[in-house]
Amino acid sequence: MVDDRHGQALRSRTASSIGAHPGFADLQGFGRRVINLTIKELEANIAYQIGALQAIAALHGAKVTHMKPHGMMANMSADERRRCRRRSRAPPRRSTAT
Repeated sequence: MVDDRHGQALRSRTASSIGAHPGFADLQGFGRRVINLTIKELEANIAYQIGALQAIAALHGAKVTHMKPHGMMANMSADERRRCRRRSRAPPRRSTAT
């Protein structure tokens, strides 16, 4: 059973939105060390992290609306065009349908 107090808090913040902050699986370095992944591995890693947050948000009647990479993932995507393009494929897109 889900305690809905957190969901109520999420829904009551109408002026804010929920965003994912995916990073490398680098617990000791807090996501700030270079981890060389293939493009497919990077895309899967980002999709997994965003998907987990989407599931939690959905349990509380909320949606993930944006993402910003964390730490070295952000630095590397700024430096590498291919990596940046793949990163931009993974985030959730806002629905224009009502």
